[in-house]
Amino acid sequence: MERIAGNQETIKENNQQLIIDTLVKKGANSRADLAKMLKLSAPSVSKNINDLLKKKILLEIGEGDSIGGRRPILVQFNYNYGYIMGVDLSGQDLKIALANLKSEIIELRTIDISNVKIGKKILDIVAENIVDILSQNNLMLKQLLVIALGFPGILEDSGRVVALPMWLYLWEDLNIKEELKKRFKKVEIIFKNDINLAALGECAYGAGKNYQNLVFVSIDIGVGAGVILNNTLYEGIRLSAGEIGYFAMNVADAQFNHQSVGPLESRIGIPAIIENIKNAVGQGRSSLISELAGGDMKRMNTKILAKAIQHKDPLVIEEMEKIVTTLGVVLSNIIILLDLDLVVLGGKLMDLGYDFMGPLNEIVAKIVPFKVQVRSSALEQSAIIYGAFNIALDYVYKNILKA
Repeated sequence: MERIAGNQETIKENNQQLIIDTLVKKGANSRADLAKMLKLSAPSVSKNINDLLKKKILLEIGEGDSIGGRRPILVQFNYNYGYIMGVDLSGQDLKIALANLKSEIIELRTIDISNVKIGKKILDIVAENIVDILSQNNLMLKQLLVIALGFPGILEDSGRVVALPMWLYLWEDLNIKEELKKRFKKVEIIFKNDINLAALGECAYGAGKNYQNLVFVSIDIGVGAGVILNNTLYEGIRLSAGEIGYFAMNVADAQFNHQSVGPLESRIGIPAIIENIKNAVGQGRSSLISELAGGDMKRMNTKILAKAIQHKDPLVIEEMEKIVTTLGVVLSNIIILLDLDLVVLGGKLMDLGYDFMGPLNEIVAKIVPFKVQVRSSALEQSAIIYGAFNIALDYVYKNILKA
C-alpha cells in the first residue's frame, strides 16, 4: 500500500509540474482548457489547481471568454510567489538586480568596486546590498529563492574559485558559495562564468531569442565566448569551453605560454588595442590620441578611443580594421566548426562607436559556405544579469514543488 501511495504522490507532483510549466509557457488558462491541453481528467486538474492555489503558487485572475454557459475562471502562475537576485561580478562596476519570477526587474543597483581588490570584501558588499534591496522593497529574506552570480573565472561545482583572469588574483581559493551561505542559509546560490551567463541571457531574452545554436563573444579586458548548442549551455568537461582568448592565430603562436594572456587576446583584447596604439604614437605615428589624452598617454582609455573613432582618427581606424579582419576569421572558424545559427558580439569593444557589424558580416559571408549572421548584443551591459535570471528561474521552476 505504501508503494501505491508513493506512486500516487509522484503522479500528483508530476501533474502539478505539468500545470505549472504550461501556465508559465502559455499564460493564463481555464481548468477545462488545461485538462484538454494536458490530456488529464477535469477532476484531476481541478484538484491539483486547488492545491497549488492554497500554496499560492497559482492565482485566480478573473473570468475568461465563454463559448456558451458559465464564464470560466482563469488561473495563472504567481510571478510574485518568490524573488530572485542576479549579480554581475564581471567588472569594476558591481551590478545587483532584484526581479520577480517573470524576470521583471524591481531594482537594479550599480556599485563602484574599483578600489576593492579582496574577493571576500566584495562578497560582503554583495551580501549587504542584497539585504538592503530586500528591505527597501518591503520583502523578507524568506521570499528570496535564488541568488545567481556571474564571475569572470572558472569555479568548481562546490563554489571554489580555481582559475582567474590576471586582474582578479585576490579571489584565489575563495569559496563563493560557502561565503554567501553564511548570510543566506536557505537561499539557493548558483554561479556561472560571466560570459556563459551573457550567452544564456542573449539566448533567452536578447539577440538570440529565436535561435537554438549560437555563440556569444565578448571582447573586453579579456576575450571569451559562451556556447549554446540545442538551446543548452555547453561548458565542457573542465568548465572551460569558450576560452577563445587562447586561440592560436599562426604557427609562431606555438611559443605562447598558456599561463599568460592568450594569442588572440593579445591581439584584440582592449588592453592590447590600447598598447598597440600607444606604441604607434611613441614611434612617431600621427594621431589625435595624444591630444585627446592631454599629452599623457597613460590616461588613454576606452572613452578616449571612442572619441578618436568619432573623429575618424586614421591610426585608430587602422587598428579597428585589423581587429575586424582577425575577428572575422575567428568567428568564421567557430561558425563552421559548430554549424551555428548566429553569433552575438558584446563587451566594451562594441561600445566604442565603430561599425563592426557590416565589415564582419562581409568577411563571414566570404568564408562560411552557408548563411549565418553576426549581431551585436541586444542586452549590452545587462546580458549577464539576464543570464543570471535565466538560470535562477530554471532552478525555481524545477524545484518549486519541493519547497
